[in-house]
Amino acid sequence: MNNLKRVLAMLLALMMAFALVACGGKEEAAQEETTTQTEEKTEEKTEEQPVEKTAEEIEAEELEAMKSEPMYEQGIVYYISPAGCTTTPYLAHKLGFFDKYGIKADGLQGGSMTEALGTNAVQLSMNHIAASLVPAANGVNYSVVAGGMVGCQGLVVTGDSTVESTADLVGKRIGITNGIGGPDYNIAARFFDADGFDPMTEIEWVNIERSAAIAALQNGEMDACILPDTFTYNMLQDGTLKTIRSITFDEDFIDEPCCVNLMNSAFMQENPLMAKYITKALLEAQDYMGKNGEECVQILLDDAIISGSFEVNMACWETMRWGECTNEFTEAAMDQLVSDYIRIGLITNTDDVEKVVADFWTPLYDEAK
Repeated sequence: MNNLKRVLAMLLALMMAFALVACGGKEEAAQEETTTQTEEKTEEKTEEQPVEKTAEEIEAEELEAMKSEPMYEQGIVYYISPAGCTTTPYLAHKLGFFDKYGIKADGLQGGSMTEALGTNAVQLSMNHIAASLVPAANGVNYSVVAGGMVGCQGLVVTGDSTVESTADLVGKRIGITNGIGGPDYNIAARFFDADGFDPMTEIEWVNIERSAAIAALQNGEMDACILPDTFTYNMLQDGTLKTIRSITFDEDFIDEPCCVNLMNSAFMQENPLMAKYITKALLEAQDYMGKNGEECVQILLDDAIISGSFEVNMACWETMRWGECTNEFTEAAMDQLVSDYIRIGLITNTDDVEKVVADFWTPLYDEAK
């Protein structure tokens, strides 16, 4: 009997041992299976989430791809305008900002800027919105790719004039130096419109050469004139003239770009990467121009791009707020500008503000990136 009990006890112990081994094996197998599944899922996730490229890597790839664009080897031609407020393309070239991105460039002076840019004889220019918006709305083949600067013109009268506001000029003769529909007229028309007067019916416009403007004011041939700040600076300082309205200093105009960077639309479409990095170079140049005004003004004087004294040009340069006309700043002004131009009758072929803005304003580089 005792022997039988021992045998049964041994058998029971063996059965328990086998059971424990089996359970352990199952747990190990389960753990191995779980581990394998986790590893497989991790691998799947890794495959689904490629590593993002840095901004520097993207730029390097785009600059390499840019070399295959149609105009890369030939390079661009930009229009050189003889005014300090329109010198971004010239200084971007002179200071090496185009070279930084491998953009070959050359400048062209003389002739009609609007015609040259619209026909792609030049690919890049800078000009007053007041001079460029109406032709663009009428189908000339260019658009704004970046803002430029603020201010640079004012409506002035003689220092001893009794005129104190635009209200005193209703029914009077206002001088403009580039005719009805030119930038002087467009700027002055917005002054009167902003103050509640109809520039089409309540003002008599007189076209006059700039060189004759001061004499015409002094002898009474006209009552006020729209003129550049660099031209009037000394006369405003000594009291010969006084300002009635200004796009440089008046609160309702100081948050608008005056001059903007323009690019031919066909060039932009056929050379999108060149267009992007030209725009980036322009924005970087303008930031530099805002921080290094004395250097830039001296370059422009030395190269005979602008004339006059260093002191006057520098005083006006400091009012232009170079580097502040960001995409956000420029875009915020576009709706109001276009709306005014349509309401006043400067743009007559459409009343669609959104379409005009969309066609005219084409920012090519996101400064936030």
